Amino acid sequence: MYRSEARAIAQSWSAPNLDIKFTEPIDTVTETVVETIPEIVNQNTQNIVRNVVVPSAYTAAKVTGNSTFNYKKLSAIIATSAIIATAYNVYKNPEILSNIKTIIKKSQKKTKKRSKKKSKSKSKGKKKEIDDVIDISANDSSILENKFNDTTSPITTNYNPKFKLSESEVKELNPFIDGFNDDTETDKKYSTEKETEEDLPPPLEEMKDENDDTETKDEYLNLTEDERKELAKKAKDEGNKLFESKKYNKAIKQYSKAIELYPDSIYYNNRAACYSNLGKMDEVIADCTEALKLNPKYVKALKRRAQAYEKTKNLELALNDYTALCIIDEFSNNSIVTANEAVLKERAEEVTNEIIKNRKPKLPSDTFITTYLDSFRTKEEYYDESSGNVWKEEDGESLFLNALENTKLKNYKTASEQVDHALQIGIKNNKMKAGALRLRGTYLYLANSMEPAIADFEESLKLDPENIQTHIKLASCLLEKGELEPSLELFDRAAMISSDDPDLYYHRAHIKFMLNQYDDAIEDYKKSAELDPSFVFSFIQQGVAYYRNGSTPTAIKTFEDAAKKFPNSPDLHNYYGEILMDLQRFDDAMNEFDKASKVAPQLPFSYVNKALLYQQKMDLLNSEKFVRKALEVDPECDTAHVHLAQICLQKHDIAEAVEEYGKAIEVARTNMDLQQAVMCREAAKAQLDVIKKYPDIKEKFFK
Repeated sequence: MYRSEARAIAQSWSAPNLDIKFTEPIDTVTETVVETIPEIVNQNTQNIVRNVVVPSAYTAAKVTGNSTFNYKKLSAIIATSAIIATAYNVYKNPEILSNIKTIIKKSQKKTKKRSKKKSKSKSKGKKKEIDDVIDISANDSSILENKFNDTTSPITTNYNPKFKLSESEVKELNPFIDGFNDDTETDKKYSTEKETEEDLPPPLEEMKDENDDTETKDEYLNLTEDERKELAKKAKDEGNKLFESKKYNKAIKQYSKAIELYPDSIYYNNRAACYSNLGKMDEVIADCTEALKLNPKYVKALKRRAQAYEKTKNLELALNDYTALCIIDEFSNNSIVTANEAVLKERAEEVTNEIIKNRKPKLPSDTFITTYLDSFRTKEEYYDESSGNVWKEEDGESLFLNALENTKLKNYKTASEQVDHALQIGIKNNKMKAGALRLRGTYLYLANSMEPAIADFEESLKLDPENIQTHIKLASCLLEKGELEPSLELFDRAAMISSDDPDLYYHRAHIKFMLNQYDDAIEDYKKSAELDPSFVFSFIQQGVAYYRNGSTPTAIKTFEDAAKKFPNSPDLHNYYGEILMDLQRFDDAMNEFDKASKVAPQLPFSYVNKALLYQQKMDLLNSEKFVRKALEVDPECDTAHVHLAQICLQKHDIAEAVEEYGKAIEVARTNMDLQQAVMCREAAKAQLDVIKKYPDIKEKFFK
């Protein structure tokens, strides 16, 4: 080891400021040093230091037995000996010295902040200051040995038996020991020695940063382009060899030299590979970006940058790169397609969570609210009209009754505000208060504000514990949260209160339908229809359940019988038409949709269904016509926005598709609907990014 390196480390190292009680066992001293030494390499360095420090320190103490040492200098010997021995004898890796140099710089900063502590020892119950200087004669070297080996032998359970330093090796590896004594003759001896080991690094003071080029551009100015190109190739080949040997920092130097000589996308990508193995993702992204500037369709660089973006959680840019890879490779690489799908899902969850976090509760479209409210038939009686109660206009009871009236008139926003105001003012009549809590809870549920809705329904049940509708609506809230068992328990409790309520069976059947328990759902729908034959939805859902259960003829008969009984039900015609469309009976389906739009031209569903039918027939012109008609009658119909976005994608109008998915996100009611719309939008945005960056592959993308 070069003497200049040893002295530089010894004199720069912060270990001289260590405060170590040398009367303590050697293991304690060792641990103190180990805690002070930062990580030098990434392979169990501290264990190596422990294995080296014990024998090195012990031997060093013996060697210097005839000298006078400041204990701080001795601690420097211990620490520096450990570092030098680790670098030279354990790994014989010259690159470690560059890490040591970095550590020294950090240590110098820490030294300024470190305060000195006073070391004390006890002797026979009396405290005594330890002298700053320890005098040890040649004949008393055993004293120091005993102080270091108070309770522990130099060869401990941590000691590496394959590694042991002799006294001469300590002198050779640690020439700074006598350097502290200003032994000029010894200095001269070491300074005139000629180092012959090929694996030793240059002196520390001559080392440069790993990424610094040793040559400058000025030296290449007189070279021809072919000469620079040839030298760059040689540097790249040398870098490849170093890369295969996992000497990534040295490989980086060669690739950097190649880039300076003759910039090439391969050189940037190779250097990025080195940075990737070193965990330097920002550098990976930068080099891959430079490579792609030179070769925009360089798949390896694009893939490596996508992976780096993914690792740094820049999911939007990762998705853009993965999507580009899929399109360039025409979706032929399954691993890339899988990675793209995984990043898309993670990105959609990220965006969805952010939207949910910042979004305020909002009521869905009037059409949605009307459909939901129409699924309940029980007449609510909030007060005894014969009692002749009269409330002032500003009373909570009066405001609640106004809210009920506006709900009937479909002035839903006004009604929701009035019932909330009524409860804030206060309602003295308990039955009316229970009804107000139920109504406000209903609007909160529709606005997807589940926790406040649950609180209102639970409070309502305390005031009116036998109300079936409150049980059903509370169960719906729990189901939205994924709490299936508590939801079913509420239906069982409601059934014990009243076994002849048609709403109970209808809504319980809906849960069983979603659980694919079609036979049980059909039985509940039948029971609901028996209790109230005038409720068309019991027959509609019964027919749908038969179809889902594979009983198509029975489903068709159920719808045809219901159509005779309810010829003016737009919902029946729409549902029946959807089943006929699924059976590819397009003309019959269109006939049902026409009936629905004729009966209820103000509803969007028949127009959306017509658009879907034309889309299946690849008639995009008529498909777009009817979906836009649906949005005319209901601008907040999320289904219409989603279908229009799909039509735009088929027309290759990705920008408008992104816009329509954005509108669907704004009006989505449930978190599931929201995430689905977000996922579609993020995928479309990534496709739009690819088309903008690679306009020449647009035809390939849309073929």
